[in-house]
Amino acid sequence: MKSSQVERLKNDATITEEEYAKYSELQVLKSGAGYYIGTTFKGDHFNEPGSRDTSYFETEEVAKEALELLENLYRSHGVLCFEPWEVTMTRKLGRSIEYRFYP
Repeated sequence: MKSSQVERLKNDATITEEEYAKYSELQVLKSGAGYYIGTTFKGDHFNEPGSRDTSYFETEEVAKEALELLENLYRSHGVLCFEPWEVTMTRKLGRSIEYRFYP
């Protein structure tokens, strides 16, 4: 599943189809601040972070569960929906986890 941020860039013609193809599918990534759901960008001679689509998770396991939830929401609704994400993540973690939804 592609990042909604990357999809928006493509739809707004901010990036070309060739650039779009260089972004990975959403995956769990790690930075110094923690685990998050995002993409990588594969350049000709390098890989780098492409997008950070969520706020940070405390553990890789919870981030993987969140990614699975996103994938299931997308399969169920055909688009990413904020309300089921917010309700489920709040129940699971006891707090909200931001996801950068774009229409």
